[in-house]
Amino acid sequence: MRNPFQDDIELDLCIQNIEPDSWGCFTEGYYWAAKILLDEVLQSQKYQNRWVAYAIMFNIRHFYELSLKDILIQLGKIDNRQYFRPNHPLDALIDKVVETTKQYLDISDINGRQTRLLGNFESIIRIIRQEMNVFIDYDNNSFAFRYPYRINGSYTVKDTLCFNAKRIKRSLQACRKELAKISTEVLCDNRNPMFNEQKK
Repeated sequence: MRNPFQDDIELDLCIQNIEPDSWGCFTEGYYWAAKILLDEVLQSQKYQNRWVAYAIMFNIRHFYELSLKDILIQLGKIDNRQYFRPNHPLDALIDKVVETTKQYLDISDINGRQTRLLGNFESIIRIIRQEMNVFIDYDNNSFAFRYPYRINGSYTVKDTLCFNAKRIKRSLQACRKELAKISTEVLCDNRNPMFNEQKK
């Protein structure tokens, strides 16, 4: 039996087709890419982290955007083609998730329905906004951490930005936890639009 952890065994990185109900797994790759880099920075006090900062922040920001879009796909609000359209602003995606989730779960008052996973929906959204706030402030449209310069030659980030690696890691994990509550709630509900084909 092949042991994938043996040093002399070649490990393959495989790119495969992703089904609509597997977008969440695809999204998780960006979380782990960011977390592994953050762990490396934190474990090495002399690590030259100047150049990996862009990669870390891009992966976190992309994880947030794809996680919000994944929830909208689960709710039948957008399809795979719309997933790629230039609708990157995080603040607008959060608002759309709030609106769509409230409609889906019949929450007329966001404090009025307590579910097993969601608990207080307003509290969850508040935490998500709080943890994504740095990206809404500096990279709401998904450009600043992707490229260092704009087409006209100007910097995507005007001033030097410094982020505490421990704080960013805690923020990433906290936000992922709250996003997972919404995602799991709607994915496990038998009213989910993705189960329509199975019911026919």
